[in-house]
Amino acid sequence: SWLTLKGTIIISHQNKTLVSTMKFVSGLLVALAASANAFSVNTPSAVRPATSLKASTDTWDLANIGRSVRIEGMSREHWEFPDPNQEIVQVGIDSNGRPIEALIELWIGPDWTPMKVKAYTEDGMMRPVQTLIGTRNKVAAIDINNTGPGDFPLNAAACYAKPSLTAQRQDLLTSNQGRYIEGGAIHSVN
Repeated sequence: SWLTLKGTIIISHQNKTLVSTMKFVSGLLVALAASANAFSVNTPSAVRPATSLKASTDTWDLANIGRSVRIEGMSREHWEFPDPNQEIVQVGIDSNGRPIEALIELWIGPDWTPMKVKAYTEDGMMRPVQTLIGTRNKVAAIDINNTGPGDFPLNAAACYAKPSLTAQRQDLLTSNQGRYIEGGAIHSVN
């Protein structure tokens, strides 16, 4: 008798049945092994998204950034950047594991109109706020407002960015397509 399974002919006659069945079983095992990844547990990959900087963790350590200050809830701190020859400012905000709610304002001359970035993170120790801000080669000031309650202080630092970070910023701008976000919309980045 003849039986066809997935293109393999099985002849049920003494040794021939065994050989054809072994081919079918080995083919079935290969197919199952290849699809086994669909049932495996996902582990975090070490690949960074194309939107992140390739900087070491100590580059973003607040002590290495500059003057680090503690900002209590519902208060602010101010940094001046008077050098028009420098364009990039590095800003870092963290906490001792508490949530961070901050409003980062770039005040840029000559009319001193603020540009604002609102930042929130559930755990400021595991996921600190780290950003590079362009000053368009103008005299600028940065205010960091802790908009969270008084129970949630944060630590912040700001200074002109190091040359390695400035070069990486240029690479990010040329290698990635921007995203248009409507007013009032929220965009999250993992």
